[in-house]
Amino acid sequence: MKKGHNENGVPVVEEMKREIFATVRSVTRSEFWEAHRNGIELSIAFEVFKEDYQKERVIEYDEERYRVEHIRQLSADRLELNCSDKVA
Repeated sequence: MKKGHNENGVPVVEEMKREIFATVRSVTRSEFWEAHRNGIELSIAFEVFKEDYQKERVIEYDEERYRVEHIRQLSADRLELNCSDKVA
């Protein structure tokens, strides 16, 4: 994401896309229900290399957009991104 201002001085955010490799996973039942209790509907999880993830809040996969709701460290070099399909 790139932040700046337009010609009128109004703040704008420009979305930038990049491609990384990820393993698509299902959200576990316990993660799903714990999030559900907090009003979040998890729908998908992605396992990525830690060095590839740059704190993006929105992920596009298979022409669908997902919001990153929770990040879990799986190992020294892998993260799991639990996502909902509610993109603000």
